[in-house]
Amino acid sequence: MFLVPYELKHKDGCLAAFDSNTPPYFHPIERPQFEAFLDGPKCPYFVLVEGEQVLGCGGWYEKDGVAGLVWGMIHADHHRKGLGTTLLRARFDQIHAREGDIPIRIETTEHAQGFFEKHGFVATGRKKDGFGEGLDQVDMVRGATAVPG
Repeated sequence: MFLVPYELKHKDGCLAAFDSNTPPYFHPIERPQFEAFLDGPKCPYFVLVEGEQVLGCGGWYEKDGVAGLVWGMIHADHHRKGLGTTLLRARFDQIHAREGDIPIRIETTEHAQGFFEKHGFVATGRKKDGFGEGLDQVDMVRGATAVPG
């Protein structure tokens, strides 16, 4: 298993991971946005692969001294195997290597909130149906100098 930079050849595998998590972690209305993102990510984006199979994907960006996690997911067939933690820690390592010890934000759902809390994130806000009907947006931050909302 390897973490490699995203290439267009990974697009179908990333979309399959998205589809496997829809619902509860993503709303179907988000798929066109994710698909467009995959056509040319404007931030560091990676895939967790085994051979040619995409097990998961995720990226991050930095803006104004705060990092943000984007489009992170593990294919549902591979949940509960530690891969989400592996992907998350790899992104932490990349952020800290490039940007130092800065706060890290994520917009996630109530279904993934507990996972991120286990990794030091704190909820700073919640928007009912923020990702679509029945799927709340939970804003979270991690870091010693956490920046609210």
